[in-house]
Amino acid sequence: MMTRDEMARRQAAFQRDANRRVLPAWLVVLFLTTFLPWGLGGNLRDSGGPKWVTHALGATGFVGVLASVWWFGFRVNRFQRAHQLVCPHCGNGLAARAGRAALKTGRCGRCETVIVADPTGEPVSPDPAARKVRDRRLVRLTMTGCAVGLLFAWAAWVPLKLMGEAPSHLTWPVVVLFPLAAFGWVTAIVVLPVQYPRRATACLFAASAVALVVAVLAAALSVPGFFDLADPARQP
Repeated sequence: MMTRDEMARRQAAFQRDANRRVLPAWLVVLFLTTFLPWGLGGNLRDSGGPKWVTHALGATGFVGVLASVWWFGFRVNRFQRAHQLVCPHCGNGLAARAGRAALKTGRCGRCETVIVADPTGEPVSPDPAARKVRDRRLVRLTMTGCAVGLLFAWAAWVPLKLMGEAPSHLTWPVVVLFPLAAFGWVTAIVVLPVQYPRRATACLFAASAVALVVAVLAAALSVPGFFDLADPARQP
């Protein structure tokens, strides 16, 4: 059983390693699995390449979003175990919000087992009221930034579409739904773990799944003849 100071030192070391090794690697994985296939697919579509290759690259990018989120969670969990920041009874991670709660209460937030040697001592973590204020500021900042980004995306794409100068792959479903899926996903992966810290991983996967469904729907609606395929009366 560790002391509060020992847990605080482990959490600080974990945060340094995660910022230095996990986050940059995740950005590389996200680029290779998501943005690179989407970029190649867009170039092939504009150059008249095979449609099946374009659609395959688009689907690869969608799967890459979920794969990169899973990889990030896997690496974070592995680093938590390497720094011995897991509950010895249930295996719950003791970093971020869960770690701050453990510093304050001396117990695991999932199984309520005492994991700190001095659970009744003075907390090392910041004041809970101050932390709640910071969480509210983070939520407001994220929602405001994503709302502004969404409006800017629509302000840039909608006029081009109305004037007929948008690229061929920027159909109306893409113009309307893709920015909504992207900024909605960013909002969800920040806000939901703050609101539901014990279900943070489930929130990340749920947000990614919803964004994926919306993006796939936009891509499907952009396929020529989609409504003809959906309506048997219109089929030849």
